[in-house]
Order: sequence, then structure tokens, then C-alpha cells
Amino acid sequence: MVFSIMLKIKNLKFMKIKSAILAMVLTHASYATTLEEALISTYNTNQTLKQYRMDFLVSAEGCAEARSGYFPDISAQVEVDHSLSRPKSRYKDSNNDPILEALGIDVSKTKKRVVQNTLAVKQNLFNGQTYATVKAVNLAFKAARAQLESQEQKVLFDAVTAYLDYELAKAKYDASNASVNFNSKNVEAIEAKLKVGEANNTEVAIAQSGLSNAKSEQAQAFSDLEGKKADFLEKIGIVPSETESSKLPNLPASLAEFKAKVLEFSPSLEYARQNAKSSKAQIAAVAGSLLPSLDLQFAFTRTHNDPETRSSYNRSGVTSALTLSIPIFSKGGASYSKLRQTKYQARKAAYAADYQARQIDSQIIFLWESLQSLRSALESATVALEAQQLAFDGTMQEFKLGLKDILAVLKVESDLTKVKINKATVLRNYIFQAYQMKMFMGELTAKKLQLKVDYFDPNKELRKIKAPLVHF
Repeated sequence: MVFSIMLKIKNLKFMKIKSAILAMVLTHASYATTLEEALISTYNTNQTLKQYRMDFLVSAEGCAEARSGYFPDISAQVEVDHSLSRPKSRYKDSNNDPILEALGIDVSKTKKRVVQNTLAVKQNLFNGQTYATVKAVNLAFKAARAQLESQEQKVLFDAVTAYLDYELAKAKYDASNASVNFNSKNVEAIEAKLKVGEANNTEVAIAQSGLSNAKSEQAQAFSDLEGKKADFLEKIGIVPSETESSKLPNLPASLAEFKAKVLEFSPSLEYARQNAKSSKAQIAAVAGSLLPSLDLQFAFTRTHNDPETRSSYNRSGVTSALTLSIPIFSKGGASYSKLRQTKYQARKAAYAADYQARQIDSQIIFLWESLQSLRSALESATVALEAQQLAFDGTMQEFKLGLKDILAVLKVESDLTKVKINKATVLRNYIFQAYQMKMFMGELTAKKLQLKVDYFDPNKELRKIKAPLVHF
């Protein structure tokens, strides 16, 4: 009996554990989450961001490729030659040496094996291209680093947008739920009054119409909430059941401070500048292919003959050569065409940098003024909500005293719902604008936000690429 009870207890514990695990699987990591946790999940799981990092690593490999021009080319070669010869003559005795035959040596066939080992070293002393190429790719690395930072900010900003959109959709759905609950109780109250003769059928119909409209808005709000939840899952990688209210990030106190930070730290502006410099440096790298090239070559050779004879003996040697190549007209003039293309690309990059600077100047003012406008709108929406709440409470008191009819109640309740949604919308837009300003200032990266993640460090990745001469 005791054993049976203990077995039931163990089975009960196992079923509880199994149910808990099943619940965790079915909820698909569904839990209340903060904006910081959402950004951490985005940084760790977003596939688009991972692709951007791979693109950066491909670009960073150009630094190692450019530096290879400073190092020698070293190659080893082993050549093995086997030969077998048999003399043939129409004279029977001419194929053999009588002396060797007397000694018992068969010379009817001859075997020979030659092994030649060569170690070659070639070092470029001057080609007019390596230095310029290294300079160009170093600037290109800075541009790629700024581009990656800009892309990271865009991914995190998309996550912020998805979080705020879900938060707004949830607020609208909660408001519609509150409206349905209010109208349901209102219908019950009117129907109760109808039974005692304090209301008529018209008032009941009006109350039921208000409930139907509230349910219609609730269905629309639920549909919008599910859509935002799917977008949340795509951008962030988790499905929230609840979200904590977003807080306004720290922002500059003045337009001048905001502008100074943007001009100094904006990743998109930095990318445009470094890309223009890299394109300009690339002109010298391409022009270097038209300059003379000076190479020093060494070759270490060792030959082993088996068998060794007076005419083919073992030997070793060293050869050296100094080669000067002067391009006069090669590849049908393709080098000159490539040089012209590079100059056009450099001009294009310079124009793009100028355009980016002008565009950012205009966006700085627009973002700042939009934030001030939204701040005023949020203050007004807060005051309006407080006033509408007072109006709603007053109307309900008057309705209970018989001073207001059902139409007045439905109108004031509908107005209160609209004001709640309007405040939530303005608050969402205000916080959205604030994070957009942080992105322009270059402060929307995982490192600047101090997220608790393993940061992808471009400089560290470059050192990994440069450190070993041979790696895969």
C-alpha cells in the first residue's frame, strides 16, 4: 500500500514536470519582455544582421589580400625522372660488352633515376601598386566598419519599431476590451431597468447597438494585434504575451548639441566620407599597374642521379636574377580604361558624400522640430485624457440620477476610448522619434546601448585576419 502511494506521488511529479515542459514548448518563448530584452534577442538571433557581418568579413579580407604584395612568393618543386633503355642492333654481338659479360653483368638494359629538388623565392622590390592598394583597402575597411554599424542600427531600430507597434496595438486592443466590457454591463443595466419599467425598448436597442460597435472595433483591434505580433516574432525572434511600457531614451538638450553629435558620430555620414577617400586612393592603386616592376628571384636546386656517372653526377646550385619589367602597351589598353573608370567612381563617391552631408543637415532640423511637436502633442493628449475622464465620470453620475440619457453615455464613453488611443499613438510616435534621433547620432548600437551580449568587434576581427600569414 505504501509502495503504491509512493509510486502515485512519483508519477504525479513526473506529469507536472512533463506538463511544464510542454507548456514551455507550446508558448514558444512567450513571456513578458522589456525593450532591452527585445534588442538583446534581435542582436543574437537576427539573420539579416548575421548576413551583414559576413559581408563585412568578406570586405575585411581585402586588407590581408593587399598586404600580400609585401611578402615573397615561395614555392617548392620536386621532379622525379625514371628512364629505361634497351640497346638494339642487327648484329647479334653488338648489344653486349664482352668484358661486362665476362664479369656476369647484364647490360642488355639500362635503368636511370633522376630526382631534382627546387626551392624558388621571388620578392617584389617595387611595383608602384602595393603601397597604394594597402592604403585604399585600409580606408575601405573603415568605410565597411561604418556601414556595418549603420546596418546594425537599422536592424535594432526595426526591432524598436516592431516593439512600439506591438505595444500600441496592445493598448488599442485593451481599450476596445474595456469598451466591450462597459457596453456589456450597460446593456445588462438597461435591460434590468426595462423589467421594472424604468427604461424602454428604444434605450435597450441603443445600448445593444453600442455593444455591437464595440465588439466590431474589438475584432479589428485583435486582428491588428495578431499582425503586429507576427512582425514582432520576425524582427525580434520571440512572441511576447506582455510588454513593459517603453521609456524615453536620453536625448540632447539643444539642437546645437544634437547636430554636433550627428556630424561627429553618424555612421552613414562616416561611411560616405571613408568611401570617398577609399575611392580616391584606389586611383593611385590602379595607376601603379602602369609603373615599372622590379623583382628579385632566388632558386636553390639539388639534383640526385641514380646511378651516378661521370656524365651525370649529383650536383646542387643557386641561381639569382633581378628582373625589371616596364609596361609599354599591355592588354590592349585595358589598364588605361580601368584607370578612367576608377576616376569616375571616385567622383561619384565624392558627390554621394556631399549629398549625404546635405541630406543629414536637413534631417537634423526636421527630426528636432518633429520631436518638439510630438512633445507638445503628448502634453495636450495627457491633459485631454484627464479632462475626458472627468467628463465620463460626471456623465455617469448624471445618468444614474436620470439627468442624462443613454445616448450621452455612449458618446462620452466612445470619446474616452478615442482619447486613450490617441494618447497611446502620440506616445508611440514620440518614443519612435526619440530612437530615430539616437540612430542618427550613432547611439543605437549594442555597445552604445550597453546590451548584455557578446559584441561583434570589427577591429578584433581585422586583427584575426592579419595575425597569421596562413590560415583558413
